[in-house]
Amino acid sequence: MAKTKQLQGNFSAGVLSPEAMGRVDIARYPNAARRLRNVISRTLGGAKKRAGTQYIAATKNSSNRSRIIAYTISKDLSYMLEFGNLYMRVFKPDGTQVAGPYEIVTPYTIAQVLTMDFSQGEDAMWIFHQGVYPQRLRYFAENKWDLSPAPFTTLPFAEIGDYYAVALTLSLATVGTGRTATAGSAVFLVSDVGRAIIWNAGLAVITGWTSTTVVTVEIKIAFESVNVPSGSWNLDSTPQTTNTPNAATPVGGAVTLTLTANGWRATDVGKYVRINSGLVKITGYTSALIVTGIIVRVLSSAAAAPALSWTLESAVWNATYGYPATGTFYEQRLIAAGTIKYPATLWGSKTGEPLEFLIGTLDDDAFAYTLAGEDSQVNQIHFVVASNRLLALTYGGEFSVYGGVEKPITPTNVQIGTETPHGTSTVRPVQVRKETLFAQRAGRKLRAMGFSASEDGYKSPDLTTLAEHITESGIACMAFQQEPEPLVWIGLNSGRLISVTLDRDLEVIAWNDHETDGAD
Repeated sequence: MAKTKQLQGNFSAGVLSPEAMGRVDIARYPNAARRLRNVISRTLGGAKKRAGTQYIAATKNSSNRSRIIAYTISKDLSYMLEFGNLYMRVFKPDGTQVAGPYEIVTPYTIAQVLTMDFSQGEDAMWIFHQGVYPQRLRYFAENKWDLSPAPFTTLPFAEIGDYYAVALTLSLATVGTGRTATAGSAVFLVSDVGRAIIWNAGLAVITGWTSTTVVTVEIKIAFESVNVPSGSWNLDSTPQTTNTPNAATPVGGAVTLTLTANGWRATDVGKYVRINSGLVKITGYTSALIVTGIIVRVLSSAAAAPALSWTLESAVWNATYGYPATGTFYEQRLIAAGTIKYPATLWGSKTGEPLEFLIGTLDDDAFAYTLAGEDSQVNQIHFVVASNRLLALTYGGEFSVYGGVEKPITPTNVQIGTETPHGTSTVRPVQVRKETLFAQRAGRKLRAMGFSASEDGYKSPDLTTLAEHITESGIACMAFQQEPEPLVWIGLNSGRLISVTLDRDLEVIAWNDHETDGAD
């Protein structure tokens, strides 16, 4: 019998996994290839040789990794920013470095640079990392940039107590009454009676005050040692005493808060007091009995508030609890999420005011919500993404956050949907049209999260199903190229470069492999 050869009309399926060889029953099989190296599969079916690379400039320190981030000012003006260990350099679109060479100092180590998230608003880029206070990057001229801590008017706050740089010694670490806790220096006040000392799993309630260094406690949950290191323990909740304001109105007006037992500390300046249905910001410390402040929300009255009816609250974004790991803009709000202490919580700023996180109940007030998976596990939020809904991509799964049918998210109107259970790696996702592409938790699979009208929810199909071998060393970074072909470029942990031509309307998912100098 004469041999026949079958002509292949296109390569719109790209590289096929060795595991799928011989699977002629797969619809994309006739359009695939065993190997496509240094070519680009085109959406219309053919394949063309990819463009070459050109040496532009060396990084500041070639022995360290660095990261290139685009900063777009207008359709006619954009820059490439090189972030490295504690520095940022600026390059023009043609690859030339801004003269100087221009460079500014940043607070980010190289390890933080590789995992930080960012979101660009109208006039600034906001940069997020759990270990660094959120930064705001602004452009004034090609050789004049400013990177500084975001000047938030109000940070999110809650009743979280305080950590003290004082070591504690317990008389006994076991459960029981009559134990004593002795501090290395003055720290305790009379109104701390009733508050809890927390160290890791251990918990003790203060039952008596002897001096500023000695209190009696009842240990509810055993401590792992009688020696509690400095800075590691928390004095929980609020001073347990009556608090009396001398005024209830107006907003912005001065007020004095007086306790019946010593409870204020100089470090309370800048904190907030919820009292009599109102809110006061402490601006001055007079004594352990008296502080002064300004009224942020009017009080219902100037009556005395007994213990447990008022709270002393502190910013939840701090060096101890960590800062947001990710952020984006959605419905005219700055959304930030995923601190160390509150890994599954996301915060939204006041509508139209990205610097204001004063949480309230009005529709345009700031808000805070915590995700809860169906299996009740804590889901560390790795990224928040603005799509037709707000997406929260976590270690354990993917969630959507929305306000309801044709309604925005507000402090009193939110729905959180558990969409898919795959989990997201720490590689920053890319937006491709109406889909969010993310690397699954293990870094091997690339998934495309998109809304399905028929299911009234999101689906996240695996784009690497027929080419699972191509990401063997794990995905390290991604970038999307719109023209001339819709391409997602992917850098692997091995240093290799791969790409996928992606056009969902034409059902094109075509993987290609690329050889470059220096790759394994």
